[in-house]
Amino acid sequence: MYQSATISEVAAAHGISDAKVRSLLIEARVEIRPPYAKVPGRARPRPRPAREREEKVAARLALARQVSQEYDDGATIRALAETYEVSKATIGKLLHEGGATIRPQGNPPGGRRPPTTAEEAARHALALDLVKRRKAGTPVLELVRKQGLPYGTVQRLLAEGRALLDARSSRPRNDR
Repeated sequence: MYQSATISEVAAAHGISDAKVRSLLIEARVEIRPPYAKVPGRARPRPRPAREREEKVAARLALARQVSQEYDDGATIRALAETYEVSKATIGKLLHEGGATIRPQGNPPGGRRPPTTAEEAARHALALDLVKRRKAGTPVLELVRKQGLPYGTVQRLLAEGRALLDARSSRPRNDR
């Protein structure tokens, strides 16, 4: 049977493992063909046409460019992996193929990312409001309780608010 079939085909036909078939053939002193050698009486599988390979490569490159564009627009590797239902490693390979520059993981050097203009404006408004309420006689512990912030954060915000007020009052006025 081995003359016209592969080891895997013989194993499947007899319900045993490939390794068992191989060891039985060796015991019987049958010459074993190298893997992927032509089985006598069978045509070789036809190689894929070049156009088929080129189409596959072009499709992968298009996908790599699309993934790279989404990554450059701010998507994370994890989010892309979930969207395309592939591993993070595959996304990494596609990003490399698409020419994307990989961002460093985690927070940027020096700690947190810089606040956006809106976040900074909201923080300044909160700091000025806290200073105003503190000047009106509200105890710091009450500010802490009402804001739901740690004591140290309220203290820092009060210091920022005072600095903002000092900077505003020391600016030259243009009242012409």
